[in-house]
Amino acid sequence: MSAALHLSALVAAVVGTAVLLVRPRGTQLAAVAASVVMAAAMADLTLWRAVPAVWWVAAQLALAVVLAVVARCAGSRPGVDGRASRGAVCPLAVHAALGLVVMAACAAAMGGAGDGSGVVGGSFGVRGHDHTSPTGLLVVLGGLVVGWAVVTARHMRLLPHPRHRVHAGLMLASAGAMLVGAAAGV
Repeated sequence: MSAALHLSALVAAVVGTAVLLVRPRGTQLAAVAASVVMAAAMADLTLWRAVPAVWWVAAQLALAVVLAVVARCAGSRPGVDGRASRGAVCPLAVHAALGLVVMAACAAAMGGAGDGSGVVGGSFGVRGHDHTSPTGLLVVLGGLVVGWAVVTARHMRLLPHPRHRVHAGLMLASAGAMLVGAAAGV
């Protein structure tokens, strides 16, 4: 059951990325890059393990920081007094940046430092640190996924295009399926 849930999470992420790649107006290139990196990390960690999980985690967290800066700076424009005033934050960028953090946490927790098997064939938890409870990690991951879902749901009506809403929904479904798959694998 865990393998099927992880594969369905991967399918949802790939379809969500494809929906975003249609490039409706208003789609930030950084949000597209975030979606591509998340889907690539999921595919690699689920199927092949060509890249160690730590590199996927590092790439996703670095891109989340860049995306957070882009989300805040995208609306900057000179104010009346000559100083920069901040505009509205792009809700798609917020969704993508938080998604990168959630996916990095999932990759760190499920990737582990163990035998090199993929998430589908491996077990949940960081094998090099077995003193950490798998249940505790599930609670933390569950909190991250729920927090991401709440923030995204709050911003859903602000997303500039219906395809962005479809993308956000598919990515949340993907994270939920990964969480349930991890719980089933414990």
